[in-house]
Amino acid sequence: MRDTRELLGKLLNSIKNITYENYSIYIMKELCNRLGLKEVKLGRWTKKKRINEWIENQEMDNKEMEEYSYIIEPLNELDLLVQLGNGYYLGFVFIKTKTNIPVYNGFVNKNYIYVLMSKANKETIYYKIRDIFDEEKIENYLTEYYKEISSITSKHNLGLTKILNQDHITSYTLKSSSLILPLKNNHAIYFQDELKNERMRGVIEDSYRDLMKWERKNECIISAKLLSE
Repeated sequence: MRDTRELLGKLLNSIKNITYENYSIYIMKELCNRLGLKEVKLGRWTKKKRINEWIENQEMDNKEMEEYSYIIEPLNELDLLVQLGNGYYLGFVFIKTKTNIPVYNGFVNKNYIYVLMSKANKETIYYKIRDIFDEEKIENYLTEYYKEISSITSKHNLGLTKILNQDHITSYTLKSSSLILPLKNNHAIYFQDELKNERMRGVIEDSYRDLMKWERKNECIISAKLLSE
């Protein structure tokens, strides 16, 4: 059995070394391959809800994703999904910014790890969304927001088809924006030394706490199997 704790430490350290300048899908693959993880592909019908359940519930014996593997861009809102053991998942969102603060694209998730790569600061940090928003309220708020926006957009798209030149063979559609934009560039929110260190330490503590919970879960399952034999 591989040392999952050691692998977790190496993964978090390696991710912190990804920079604004070198970030790419190739770099992510190289990082994971170097750690001995295997790239896998998701079935085309795998839904966002299922992937989020894997992460939150530490779902074991996953038929779609083997242990010690990774998936690049499994969702629009998720750039990297890693399974370090049978049921222990980590989801990463990578955000590049020329300034000091990010633009969030679409839904945010309290279980993802957000990796912010700043060109201005020449630095990469990671944190959880609870450090920026109230994690109990933000997902519900965005769900309601996008529901209303989608309704408005659908209504206007019906009107758009009526004003399209009938000789033109291409259809067009309006798309609602899913960006969460900053109102001001307050770099201290993300890169002030004490704050960034506290937030990165929080990610590490969360990850190892979840790992310990996963280890106990595995031990219980193994014990139950031994008793049933």
